[in-house]
Amino acid sequence: MGRINAWWYIAVFAGACSNSTSSPPPPPTTHPAGNEVIPAPTVGARPFGVAISSKDVALVGRQDVPFLQRTALPTTSFADSVRVGSDPDDIAFNSTGSRAYSTNLAGQTLNVIDIASGVAIDTIPFLSGPVRVLVSPNDATFYVSTAGGTVYAFDAASLTVTHSWALRGVTNGLALSANGATVYASSTGGELYRFNANATGTIDSVSILGTAQDITLTANGTELFVANEGGSLELRNPTTLALVDTVTGAAGAFGLKATPDGVQLYATYPGSGQVRIIDRSARSVIATLPVTGTPRRIAFGQQGAIALIPNESGFVTVVH
Repeated sequence: MGRINAWWYIAVFAGACSNSTSSPPPPPTTHPAGNEVIPAPTVGARPFGVAISSKDVALVGRQDVPFLQRTALPTTSFADSVRVGSDPDDIAFNSTGSRAYSTNLAGQTLNVIDIASGVAIDTIPFLSGPVRVLVSPNDATFYVSTAGGTVYAFDAASLTVTHSWALRGVTNGLALSANGATVYASSTGGELYRFNANATGTIDSVSILGTAQDITLTANGTELFVANEGGSLELRNPTTLALVDTVTGAAGAFGLKATPDGVQLYATYPGSGQVRIIDRSARSVIATLPVTGTPRRIAFGQQGAIALIPNESGFVTVVH
């Protein structure tokens, strides 16, 4: 009995030590309180695209010059710049924050950026201007939509095309399921698409009246929201693409993003210079931020407590 008790004590002690040295759980995701930070930082040459890495490095694209502006949150000075192609429209990081991808719409290229050095290390040419870019959860694949209506899947290691899907119209909305198995795309011509990331099966699509723009999935993947500059902001079933509901007071949106905790949606309205905050479950606008200018895309920090919204009038709105 003495030997059994001794081994039991050693096992319990070892388990306690192991637990005491394990990494603490990550902080829970949240959403900004909704207070606009003024003055917003100045970023010239019509800032448009934005992304924030898992390390809270932020990049903002500038349409009129071939540069991305860089900062490390919570600092928002955007002092450093990264040279890319003409008219950087969208930006995406890999999961570790070591690489970023920039679509250069007018330059018809995509740049691969090494974040440590702040240099574009590869360039991929396109026949039609690339618009949106997304990276798969395992970083092995990234997806690029184009103004010509094609979505490409690239192998991230070789930078070669593995699949492509021919859609219709400018694909300004692009989303990926959390497991990376399903791709969603929307076209300004009024189409919403769903297809398998491995290129098996058919492309499912539905027509949407108006001008479909950004799309966003909630974190749990059960709800798909579609911004529409020519109609209502819609909630769609991610499996069937069927219309479930519309969001009261949110018609005419361009940019759209769900907060990391899935509680809210942020939508931008370039024509009126507004950002509207939407209660996702109630499907109604709960706050309107009069940011002025021409707000475009939206990004949230790693935990969601901060939002960055580039504005073509020469600044970035910071929301805490």
